[in-house]
Amino acid sequence: MFLLKKFSFFYFIFLLYKFIKGHHISLVNDEYYVVNSPIFCIRESFMYFRNEVYRVCVNSNEDEDFNIHIYVQKRKGNSWEIEDELLKGKKKKSFISFFSYVYDEEIIIILCDFEGYGKNKKINCFRSHSSTGVDFTTENINVPHDIFNNKDLSYYSSFPYEFNGEKYLLICGIINYIFKSYEGDFIGCAASSDKGSTWNTKFHFRYDGTKHFTSYFLLKVKIFNNKLAFFFHYASTSEESGKYIECSNKSNNDFYCEDVHFDKEKSLRSVIKLNDYFITSFVNKNDRKACYLYYTNENSFLIKPKNTGDELSGCYRASFIKIHDNKIMFVHLSGYGVYNIYTFRYLNYK
Repeated sequence: MFLLKKFSFFYFIFLLYKFIKGHHISLVNDEYYVVNSPIFCIRESFMYFRNEVYRVCVNSNEDEDFNIHIYVQKRKGNSWEIEDELLKGKKKKSFISFFSYVYDEEIIIILCDFEGYGKNKKINCFRSHSSTGVDFTTENINVPHDIFNNKDLSYYSSFPYEFNGEKYLLICGIINYIFKSYEGDFIGCAASSDKGSTWNTKFHFRYDGTKHFTSYFLLKVKIFNNKLAFFFHYASTSEESGKYIECSNKSNNDFYCEDVHFDKEKSLRSVIKLNDYFITSFVNKNDRKACYLYYTNENSFLIKPKNTGDELSGCYRASFIKIHDNKIMFVHLSGYGVYNIYTFRYLNYK
């Protein structure tokens, strides 16, 4: 009996060791760059195309009566090189919402702005695309505006979402403010199955986690292994942070979304998912002097901004860029026009 108990104990230890060893994961920092930009972007998003990092940059030039410029740029060394300017020559006084995709070896960018208010509100959209990343062809497109009633559009880069055998690009808007109880769609999306030429499909998203007297903004579509999710910011009189929700189809084009909890006493800035593991970016709630990258519930990288060249120093506009299934880039603005870019490999030891 003693030998049996002793054997059982050591067998349990062996199984526990195998479990821990089989679930050991690590995040390895391979490369680090500092990229400077003389052009300050009031809005921006990043893409990885043909082994290069691209940026869509919206710039407001005070010398031109606040006219808006939209640049497609590529990282070259420690600077951003302009590849093309979109809607060049068109006067754009309002903020532009834009949505970028890499699909079938092509960059596709949808640009939209609004005119008017209330019932007279109109949405004007353009489609720019390029197979080289240099010369973009642009045409007018029609995007239904009713799906975005009482909703804000922002800017993001995303992947196609496969639904019922079709691959869709998504333009999504979020309800901008909730006073009390809200029964409508929290998020509404226009969808295109022909690479952004037409937008005849609509998706509706319900979410029961809203709070009274809270603003919701900066919505981003997140698609990992064809699992549809959203990241957005929220702000109330008591707190400001980010939130990540995953959504599942209930019937027809209707979806229901639920919170993914990360349980940190910090402010969530960005989320990416690799091989079913989340990697998250946080900052302290009262200051943004450093980025915290969590790759398990407890393990994290502390990233302190470098080479700011400016009094402004911190972790701002944090973004993840997926390179492939086990490699990502983390980009954040550390000072005026100064970007810190880190490359990480995600290792899972079995």
